[in-house]
Amino acid sequence: LYTSFGFPAQKRYNLHFLDEDTILCALGNIAMILNLNTLAQSYIHAQSGTGIGAVVVHPSRQYIAVAEKGSSPCIYLYTYPALKMCRVLRGGATSSYNHLCFSLSGDRLASLSGSPDYMLFLWDWQEEKILLKAKAFSQEVYRVSFSPENEGQLISSGTGHIKFWKMAETFTGLKLQGELGKFGRSELSDVAAYTTLPDGKVVCGTESGIMLLWDGTLIKCELWRTGLQSCHDGMIECMMIDGDELITAGADGALRFWSVESLENADIGADGKTHEIEPLRTIFLNDLVRHVPAATTPNQEGGVTQDLPNKERVQIKDLVRSPSGNFWLVLDAAGGLWKLGVSYSSTAAEDASTVPGAPQNVPVSPSTTILSPTSTSASNPSSSRGDRGSPRLEKATQLLIFHSGSVSALAASPTSHMLISAGSDKVVHLYNIHRKQLMYSKRFKSAGTAVLWVPQDADPVGRNVLVGFANGEVRGLLRCKNGFKEIALFKPHTAAIRTLAFSRRLADNVYILASGSDDNTVFFMQVQISSTGVLSYSPLGMINAASPVSSLIWFTTSSSSTSTISSTNILPSSSSISTPSSLVPTTSPERLAVFCNDGK
Repeated sequence: LYTSFGFPAQKRYNLHFLDEDTILCALGNIAMILNLNTLAQSYIHAQSGTGIGAVVVHPSRQYIAVAEKGSSPCIYLYTYPALKMCRVLRGGATSSYNHLCFSLSGDRLASLSGSPDYMLFLWDWQEEKILLKAKAFSQEVYRVSFSPENEGQLISSGTGHIKFWKMAETFTGLKLQGELGKFGRSELSDVAAYTTLPDGKVVCGTESGIMLLWDGTLIKCELWRTGLQSCHDGMIECMMIDGDELITAGADGALRFWSVESLENADIGADGKTHEIEPLRTIFLNDLVRHVPAATTPNQEGGVTQDLPNKERVQIKDLVRSPSGNFWLVLDAAGGLWKLGVSYSSTAAEDASTVPGAPQNVPVSPSTTILSPTSTSASNPSSSRGDRGSPRLEKATQLLIFHSGSVSALAASPTSHMLISAGSDKVVHLYNIHRKQLMYSKRFKSAGTAVLWVPQDADPVGRNVLVGFANGEVRGLLRCKNGFKEIALFKPHTAAIRTLAFSRRLADNVYILASGSDDNTVFFMQVQISSTGVLSYSPLGMINAASPVSSLIWFTTSSSSTSTISSTNILPSSSSISTPSSLVPTTSPERLAVFCNDGK
């Protein structure tokens, strides 16, 4: 593998520190090791060749576990940094793994398999033996973790559930017993984030943005902000205890800091169900990142950006703390990886006036006002910073920019090392393959579905690109030094464009562009190139296809006496447009092959 320009923006629990400057993540068919300073990449390739479901780093940071996908996949253990395979765990899944977790001592490994079995296995990984196993749930399970105080207890969560586990001695030996959390009067919810408080209670997030405080398998109370406002707007994706504070984050892009002591003392109110609590402070990452220059690859020249995903609301999918605690990594589901510098203030009040690292004329939301004191108890067993104080975000740095969803189309330049991609996230990226660098990007109002680089004989410099979109539009983009310049826009279709094809030269500086769409049509545009190299587009007409069009290919016949494109097989796009026979030479040997979804 030469390089990767992608990153799994929607994958939870996929950022794992190997050391202060290096992380591990699962990415398609590889486990990628990424240096955060240089962005240099190295890889562990899947042994099965069918993908990697989950990775995790051993507490000693001397081993890496890689759980693969495929028929009866295995979990492979590698030494680090040598990356030599040292153990193989077999029999834990039918087709895939969703999550892995080492115990704090590192002696045990927990694995969660995906569909169709959804099994929880506990392994003595050094002996390559299964210790215990049990059915985790009947639907998707996102995560499993060991209790920070007792390795004989675990928690798992996922679609519509949270489950509490313990290893118990029975008449037949040691068993893994799980009890589902009982939502009772509270609305059933998917649970992506949870954490154990120092007093043993568990707090979890919900898809509606409220938090639930669990005492055993029962909900002690629902946690709301004052006035029954949800803690977050949408799914709570991340929870992390830092000293005496709980940090929560989610799809709304907000980081909220809560007093652990206040959470532990929370109890039901007069309604017998809810408890109102205010965060110590709130920081919206958009208030930080809107002032950050777009990312470029370190130590490379020429990388610039335009209209990138950080213009959209940040959607926090994952939040992890570096081994030193000096910075946090944030995975943005909108298509970015952020590094947040962290320092520790003596009082939380220092964080309540302005957004750290941003210009002073950008105030924090009024909701960030501290309404309750921060606990400074030194007895908090989960504290990772001693008496350093409250975490303060100082600086946001965008390390990576990537597509946040599927990549719908790719095209390589016929004249240079450039590559263009379009995706379901409505963003078009331009890469320099030789430099392994994202050059710049542009966001549109519709998802890109087809990309075509204008052929070299029509554009010797290789600056013109055509992009088809899900709304039926075609846009002509000119590759400039600092970004794309839009030079043409037309809408020949009513549904997504799946393919674009450029003919060979038909006359002096005359070509035909064909576009195929899900609306069962092929549309033709005449392309005229001026003496200065400027492309202009004129509509010719359309033909109907039997079903959605998936591919178009121009080819040349041996005979010059016939014409593929004639006024009898093309419907004029409007009554005012000349028929193609008056615009295209009838002796053209060019023919167009049309491939449809029905196989015809």
